[in-house]
This record gives sequence, C-alpha cells and structure tokens, in this order.
Amino acid sequence: MSYRDWYVGMKVVCVDDEYSPLAETVRKMGCRLPERGRVYTIDQIGPRDGRIVIRLVELDNPRVKVPGYKKGPPVFAARRFRPVQTRKTDISIFTAMLHGTDQKADA
Repeated sequence: MSYRDWYVGMKVVCVDDEYSPLAETVRKMGCRLPERGRVYTIDQIGPRDGRIVIRLVELDNPRVKVPGYKKGPPVFAARRFRPVQTRKTDISIFTAMLHGTDQKADA
C-alpha cells in the first residue's frame, strides 16, 4: 500500500518511536509524541520537505515554533506508521468447539 492510499480518518499504528534530538525539544514544549505499538487516527496528511507527514487526532498538541519550521502542532513522518490491518470477525472455530463431536480418537 502506498501513501496515496492513506486518508484522513485512517487508523495507523506507530512502528518507530526512536526520535531525533529535535523531538526532545518539541516534547519540552509540551507536545506528546507517538509511542510504538499505539494506534492513532490520521487527522491530516501531506508532503513536507520531500516526505509524507501526518498529524494525529489523539495527539492534540499545542502550536509550537521549532527553528526552521512554521509555527504549528508537530507532524510526524508517515514512515513511522503502518496501516492497521482489520480482520473480519469469524467465530466459526469457537462455534465448532462448542458443538464438539462424539467421535473419540483411536488409541
């Protein structure tokens, strides 16, 4: 799946939370950063400085001024996330366990 298939409202999971020293500066300004294994919802997505970045609904960060960037809530590189894989619910295996069988295993 390419980033062109990503959209606002999509659920993503953080797979990389090892940030640069700049992230620590942002954290000291009162911002929260994504944590590995947590699921987030894309609030905004777009290009910045030749890469795709996203803003996340669950991280309602304040607008900050980081040297070299416009004032605003921080964005995060899309490469740090993967789409959440949804699975269809199938309880047939549990239904089969409930009904069981009268056959016994051969000894």
